[in-house]
Amino acid sequence: MKQVSEKDVTEAINQLGPENHIEEKEDISGHNNKVFRIKLEERTVICKFCTGENSIQDCRKEVNMNQLLKNQTTIDTREILYSNSSTEKTEFPFFITEYIEGESLQDSFTELTAEKQVEIIEQAGQILGEVHSKISFQYAGELIPENSNISVNGKTTWIEYITQELTEAVKKAEYTRFSDLTEKAENLVEALSKLEEPERTLVFYDFRPDNVIAESSRIKALIDFERALSGDPFWDYAYSEMSFVEPHQYYNMHEPPDADEEKLRKAFQRGYEKQMELKENWRQNVKLYKLGILIKRFNSFKGWTESAEMTEEEIRRQEKLLKKGFDKLYQSLDIQ
Repeated sequence: MKQVSEKDVTEAINQLGPENHIEEKEDISGHNNKVFRIKLEERTVICKFCTGENSIQDCRKEVNMNQLLKNQTTIDTREILYSNSSTEKTEFPFFITEYIEGESLQDSFTELTAEKQVEIIEQAGQILGEVHSKISFQYAGELIPENSNISVNGKTTWIEYITQELTEAVKKAEYTRFSDLTEKAENLVEALSKLEEPERTLVFYDFRPDNVIAESSRIKALIDFERALSGDPFWDYAYSEMSFVEPHQYYNMHEPPDADEEKLRKAFQRGYEKQMELKENWRQNVKLYKLGILIKRFNSFKGWTESAEMTEEEIRRQEKLLKKGFDKLYQSLDIQ
C-alpha cells in the first residue's frame, strides 16, 4: 500500500482551519486506501487519502455517494467536512469526515449474544432493502462522479454487463489456483446470460461488517462506497448475505456466529422484505450470483493472501475452503 507523508496529513487537516492542531493520529487503514483517525483539540475526525490507480475519481465518487445516500435515504453516513479531489496540495486526493463513536461490526459481532446478532443482521437487511427501493438507474455498470452527482458509465443492460465481467474473470481464472473450476464457471456465465433483465438499483458491492459502524447492537453508519455500481439488487443481496451471514463458509479467519446460521439468514431476509419485495425465483438468482462473486474472488486471491502474509499452508486451506464453497453452491443448482 502506498504511504502518506506526515506533511500531507498536516496539510489536509489545515484545510479545516488554522486553529486545528493534531494531538493524536492513528492509522486505521484497510487494504486499499490510507485512513487516519485524528484527534484535534476539540473533536476527532477521519481523514481518508485515496491511493488507488483511479484515486481522483475514487475520491470524488465516495464524496458524491455519501451525499446521494443522505439525500435519498434515511441511512446515516459520516458527514463530509472537507474534500479535495485534486493533487495540488497533497500527493493523493483526500476527504475529511466527522468521527462517529462505535466500532466496526466486524470487530464487535462475535461479542454479541446470539439474540443480538439476529437483531443487528435484520437491521443490515433492512438497510440494504431501503437502498434498493429508493435509488435506481436507467442503465447498468460502473458508477462515476459527475459534477456533484453520480451517473452510470455507459448504456448497457445488467445482463450484458455482468456476462462480460464474468467472461473476462473466467479467462483470468485459468491462470490461477482455481483453473480446475473454469469449466463450471463457464456454465455459470451461460446460465446468467439467460436471466431476465432486472430493474437496476444502486449496488453497494461492498456492504459487509467491516464497512458498518455499530454500537450496542445497533448500526449507526455505513462507510466506503467506492465499489458501488448500478445493477441487479440481488447481486448485492448475494454479496451481503455471504458477508454478514456465512463468511465462515468462504474464509478461514471467520468463526461461525453464536446464532444459528439459518436464523441469521431469515433475519436478513426479514429486514430486507420490510423495504423491498422478493420476486419469484429470487433465491436461485442469489445462488447464481454468489457463484459469480466467487469467480471474481479467484482472481483477487493471490493478491489478498500476499497482503495478509499467509503461509503456504494457510493459503492451501483457504483455497480448499473457497473451492468447497463454490462446489456446494454449484451442486445446489441445475446448471448444465
